[in-house]
Amino acid sequence: MRFAFDRWLAGLLGMCFFVSHFDSANAADKAQIQQSILKGAAYIKSTLDKRHGGHKTLAYISLLKAGEDHAGPLMNEGVKHVMSKFKDGAYARPQEHLYEAATDIMFLADLDSEKYKPEIQLIANYIVPLQNEQGWWTYDPVQRDPICVNGDVSITHYACLGLWAATRAGIEIDPQVWMRVLKWQASCNNPDGGYTYWPGTSYGVSNGQSSLNMTVNSVGTMYIAMLNLDPKRVPKMDKSGKELKLDKPEKSGKSEPVAAAPPKKETGALEAVNLDNEEAAAKVKFVARIPEGSVASANTAFRWVSTRFDTVNRDSTGKAYYYYSLERMGALINVQKIADRDWYNECADELIGSQNANGSWEMTGVPWGVENDTCFCVLFLTRSTGKILKRTQITVEPPVGGGLLSGGRGLPDDLKEVDANGNVRKKKEASSLNDLLASLQDPNAMNLEETQAELVQQIQLGDKQELIGQKDKLLMLVEQPDPEIRRTAIWAIGRTGDLSLARFAILGLDDPNAGVMMESHMALCWTARKPNAFKLPLDPLEGIAADAGPDQKSAAIESWRRQALRLWGEWYLRNRPYAERGDEFETNLRNRLLQLK
Repeated sequence: MRFAFDRWLAGLLGMCFFVSHFDSANAADKAQIQQSILKGAAYIKSTLDKRHGGHKTLAYISLLKAGEDHAGPLMNEGVKHVMSKFKDGAYARPQEHLYEAATDIMFLADLDSEKYKPEIQLIANYIVPLQNEQGWWTYDPVQRDPICVNGDVSITHYACLGLWAATRAGIEIDPQVWMRVLKWQASCNNPDGGYTYWPGTSYGVSNGQSSLNMTVNSVGTMYIAMLNLDPKRVPKMDKSGKELKLDKPEKSGKSEPVAAAPPKKETGALEAVNLDNEEAAAKVKFVARIPEGSVASANTAFRWVSTRFDTVNRDSTGKAYYYYSLERMGALINVQKIADRDWYNECADELIGSQNANGSWEMTGVPWGVENDTCFCVLFLTRSTGKILKRTQITVEPPVGGGLLSGGRGLPDDLKEVDANGNVRKKKEASSLNDLLASLQDPNAMNLEETQAELVQQIQLGDKQELIGQKDKLLMLVEQPDPEIRRTAIWAIGRTGDLSLARFAILGLDDPNAGVMMESHMALCWTARKPNAFKLPLDPLEGIAADAGPDQKSAAIESWRRQALRLWGEWYLRNRPYAERGDEFETNLRNRLLQLK
C-alpha cells in the first residue's frame, strides 16, 4: 500500500458532499453529540487535579457516563477518593454534606453496585436519619440554617438521588421515607404551581419566586419517590403529551392490610399514611401506594415547566445545572417532547453551539463554575438518567468518523436490537467477528448499517487479540471503494491498539473522504492512548462560521488534514516499531511530510 498524493484533489467531489452535509443539517446529529461529549470529557480529565469533595466525584460520574473504562485507572482513582471518607466503619460527614454524599453514592452504585454495596449502605445510613419529619433535607445536620425552616428543594432532590442509587444497589429504604417526601412536595409549591429554592421564604437564588431549576427538580423528586413506592403504577404521559395519568393497580389474588390515609385536604394535598401515630403504624403492614395527590402535584409542576420551557434557562445563574436536571425529568417522565418541542435535540444543539474550543462550558461565572458546568452538560448529552432507566439513550463509544452509526439519535446501548427505523429486531444468534468482516466485502450478506452495529458490539465486548488476528481482512477493507467500509475498517484498526497498524490510519488521513480522514485521527488517538492528542479539534470545521462558503470550508478541511498528517507523521516516526524502520512506508511518509512544509 502506498500514499496516493493526489487523493485529495481526486476526491474533491466527495469532500464537497461532506461540506454540504454541514450546511443542510438542521440539528446536531449523533456524530456531533459524540464529538461534544468527547471534548467535554477531555476537559474534565484535564481539571481533575483542581477539584475536591463532591465536585471531584461529580467529575468521575461524568467521565463514567461518557464511556470511561469501569476498571481503568481513572475510575480506580475515583473509588479511592470516595473511600477516603469512611472512618471507623461509618461514612463521615463530608465537606459538601448531602450534595457530596449523594454524588458519592451515585458514583459507587453506577460503577459497581454489587462490589460497593457495603459502602453504599453506609452512605444511605448517613442520609436517611437526616430527613426532617416533614419530609425534607437541608444543609447542616447539627446547626439547622434558620432560613431553611421549611426545607430545601435542591438538597432534598440530591438526597433522593442518593437514596434512589442505593435502591438500585439492592439497599432497602423504608417506603415511609418516600411518602414523607411526597407529602412535603405536595405542600410546598408556590401558588403558581412552581417551586422555589427555600419554600415559604423570600430568600435563596430565586428570592422565593418559582424557578425552572427548582420546579424541574421537584418533578424529578416526586417521580423518584413514586418510582420507589410502586414502580408498576408510576404515572405515564397520556397521548396528548400534556397530562400525567396514574396507572390502575394490577389485580392481585390476595389483599394486604394498608394503613389508613387521612381525608384529602381541600388544597389538593396528597393522601398519605398517618405518620404521627408511630405505634399504630407499626401494627399495620405498610403497603406502598402512590397517592393521587402526588400525581396532581407532579402534573401542576410539569405544566408550569411546559409553559416556560426554553433551550436556555434565563431565570437562574445555574444554566448548566438546568440541562442536567431537565434530562433527568424528561427521562423519568419518559417524554420526548415538552410543549410540543423536542427538548433533548433542541438543547443538544444549543450546547454544541456554546461549547468552548477546549471542550468546556462556562455558564455560571463563579470560580468553580466551568468545571461543574462541563460535567452537567456532559451528563445531559450522554442522557445519564436514560441509561439508568434503560430508556431512549445514545451510546458514548468514542465516535467512528465523528460517529459510525450516525443515522439518528437515541440509539440504545444494544445496537443489535434496533433496526434503521428504530424498531426492535427479533433476537438472533450473533455473527462471528470473522463473518462480520467478511460481510463488509459482500453487499448481499447484510446491510452496511446492520453490519456496522454488530461489528461495534463484537469489538467492544470481544477479545482484542481476536481482532488483531483479523488484520489481513481489515487491511483489505481499507482499500474498499465505499468510504463507509473504509471508515469502519479504520475504526476497528484503532481498537486493536496495535502500533504496527498505525500506518494504515496515517494513510487514512490522506483519504479523499473527510469522514475517513476524521476517523483516522480518532483511531490514532486510541492507538496512542491520547484522547485529545495534540489538542487537534475533532471537527475540521470547528470555529468556521455557519454561513461560510464551500471554498472556505474546503480550505479549513485541507488545513486540518495537513496539520493532522504532520503531527501524526512525526509521532509515528518517533514511535514506530523497530522492525518497520527504514521501509518503503517510512520513505513515502518522510516525502509527504516534506511536501507539507
